[in-house]
Amino acid sequence: MRRKKKILIIMHSMHIGGAERALLGMLSAFDFERYQVDLFLSEHNGELMKYIPREIHLLPEIPRYSYFTKPFSLTVRKREFKMAYVKLRTRLACKAYTKKSNGAVADATIYAQRFALPYLPPINPNVEYDLAISYRTPHYLAIEKVRAKKTLAWIHTDYTKVTIDIATEHYMWSKFDYIASISDECSKGFLSVFPELKEKLVLFEHVIQPSIICDMADEFVPNEIDQNSDVITICSIGRFVPAKNFTSIPKICRVLLESGLKVKWYLIGFGEEESEIIRQIETLRMEKNIIILGKKENPYPYIKACDIYAQPSLYEGRSVAVIEAQILKKPVVISNYPTATSQLRNGINGLILPLDTEQFANKLVKVICDQDTLRQLSQNADCDITTEFDQMRVFDRLIEGDFYDH
Repeated sequence: MRRKKKILIIMHSMHIGGAERALLGMLSAFDFERYQVDLFLSEHNGELMKYIPREIHLLPEIPRYSYFTKPFSLTVRKREFKMAYVKLRTRLACKAYTKKSNGAVADATIYAQRFALPYLPPINPNVEYDLAISYRTPHYLAIEKVRAKKTLAWIHTDYTKVTIDIATEHYMWSKFDYIASISDECSKGFLSVFPELKEKLVLFEHVIQPSIICDMADEFVPNEIDQNSDVITICSIGRFVPAKNFTSIPKICRVLLESGLKVKWYLIGFGEEESEIIRQIETLRMEKNIIILGKKENPYPYIKACDIYAQPSLYEGRSVAVIEAQILKKPVVISNYPTATSQLRNGINGLILPLDTEQFANKLVKVICDQDTLRQLSQNADCDITTEFDQMRVFDRLIEGDFYDH
């Protein structure tokens, strides 16, 4: 009998987010006759924990790993002095980087994980894995705290749009056997910063399972969504962070209303910019037209209930929410962020609108008024969706070690 290949996947937690939903898709798509899949989470926390497939072996939480996200005061109170030291050292490293880089803000997590390595116990040390996968940056744990024959790390963002400590990240990335990119445009962005790592790069798009999404979309009909036929309903999903650009939505919505359209725009998500979004809504008197729904474990009934899905981001890796909206046959409009052309085919299965807020709004008015275009976008929405089987075949080859064989 053929031995099952042992795979370990490392992730921070299972809070609501695009990467987390994409991970669930991949976990569900494994052939468990061939693979034994272990999952290590730094924290057993998050709304999506309950969706982890039962075939996945969830490793026990190691308490010290959970302190990456805990406040300094709590860390000291719990007498985790080594992790408190890591937090202080991280703070100093970030300040030094900002000073050296003319005000650029460093990613604290990459310093924190690197500085913590001497104080962290190994992960499941009695097992040697055929492949260890680090699903979200920073990626030090997979290369320093796991026994594995091969290692793989994931890129989820556009490296032309993020501030990084290049030397620190290069050291981290260069340790991996493979680096998985979620789109061609993400690959280009990454290679513009790290061209010497080209041979490690493999294209591996998000594993999305259309049947699961469609089933979950039918679980209930959300009563929050206005069902009046003369009201255009728009949905946007994402963390309330600068990259998603949700602070522009009140201004866009005002242009739609001033053009004579009846609109309600629903925002699903949470994050640091929520208070600013609310302030913009109140300033522009959009309270009746923009509704913040907050976190939703199952966002699909809301996407299904709305007329249009919109993503006005400043940058993306490859938006999981956009793919999910396409699966649900929604007309999708996105902003012209650098990786937009790898997200959809403009005019075929979605529309790419200008990054500029006013231009985005004016174009969106025309789209909403063009029923033929909306109908066509809906019909073609899922025409380029890659099945989970296609993606897992790529993964099979990678695990078996013949990815680069011709």
